[in-house]
Amino acid sequence: MSTPATTSNPRPEPRWPIETPAFWRDPHTGWAEMRRQAPVYPLDSPDAPISWNRGIGWYFTRYDDCVAVLRDTRRFVKDVHRAFDPEDFEGMPPDPPFVTLGNRSMINQEDPEHSRLRRLVSLAFSPSRVRAMRGRIETVTHQLLDAVVEQGETDLKESFAFPLPITVIAEILGFPAEDHHKLRDWAPLAPPLSAEEAQRVQDGVDKLTEYLRKTFDRRRAEPEDDLITALIQAESEGQRLSDDDLLAMVLLLTSAGFETTMNTLLNGTLALLRHPDQLALLRSRPELVESAVEEILRYDPPIHTATLRWAAVDSEIRGQQIRRGDRVLPVVAAANRDPERFPDPDRFDIQRQDNKHIAFGIGTHFCTGAPLARLELQVAFPILLERLPQLRLAIPDEAVEWEFFFPFRRLAALPVAWG
Repeated sequence: MSTPATTSNPRPEPRWPIETPAFWRDPHTGWAEMRRQAPVYPLDSPDAPISWNRGIGWYFTRYDDCVAVLRDTRRFVKDVHRAFDPEDFEGMPPDPPFVTLGNRSMINQEDPEHSRLRRLVSLAFSPSRVRAMRGRIETVTHQLLDAVVEQGETDLKESFAFPLPITVIAEILGFPAEDHHKLRDWAPLAPPLSAEEAQRVQDGVDKLTEYLRKTFDRRRAEPEDDLITALIQAESEGQRLSDDDLLAMVLLLTSAGFETTMNTLLNGTLALLRHPDQLALLRSRPELVESAVEEILRYDPPIHTATLRWAAVDSEIRGQQIRRGDRVLPVVAAANRDPERFPDPDRFDIQRQDNKHIAFGIGTHFCTGAPLARLELQVAFPILLERLPQLRLAIPDEAVEWEFFFPFRRLAALPVAWG
């Protein structure tokens, strides 16, 4: 989204280079230092190459502050237009089309539009529909492991962690198997950080949009038992989704529907391999998988900051003056390791009790896809450990590499061996 220039209180030189790969090689140490020394931390991004990522950001790193920001829909809003006056946008360059489309999705809407879209999606993306996917998720998990089990080693990202969630979301939506690869090629996986990346994202979104419009037309003529048909037919209080609403929703589901689950599968496997006592415990007691998944989500969540909010009013938090128009980023990865909320927070404990992490957010914009993600993870981890005995890293631990996709921290690969 294009945002107007804003004046605000002076900012210090950054003590933590948050928007650099160096920070993301060990972000939890950085977040912990920030949480102790500057829990509401300001950071300028004057040189960000695309307009919606430019401006002044505030990083909240304590649990109570993050929860308060995520729940406070009056002071901290998703719609940038509620944080500025109309004249502030005069002369601003237009948003790229993919940003305009993304702004229509419920993740960037305020009430009452947000509630309307969420009700429609909830009708189609119901708990019963999610529960019915268990058998199919189990089948896909076994099929993917069948393809590698005799090899003795693999890159778990390419052979398992990526294809599992993308196959599941593609089948839920109703994409034929031969088109699953199009999600990988076309869906935006992370915010673009350069003009070249922005054009690449736009090209992919254009292709996916054309494909989806044709799919919508076919489903209206010949409904099927899939989520796209359900979204087309869903009605709440006499309203249905428009084509643009459908496009925005399906783009959100395709991009968010596998990126976060893939990252959690990888982060969780790595955490278990780095904590062999917890790995052995989960092997011996697979009934602990639900608490293990929650601990994985707390310990190393798939996305480190919540989606962007804007300050709609001036306010003061922990002595910092936050001005209307400032960006606001609750750091869920830091909140999830706040020692004031989680005893011994850097300890990985799959039996941890009272584990109310905020990896999926909290409040009005709590992740709609959380039940599906949890189900995929609860199915995948026990089968993975059963099918690949003596699972271990195939490279030295210090050779594990991460990719920088702010706010994602994504493993570049996860080479493993077994047997």
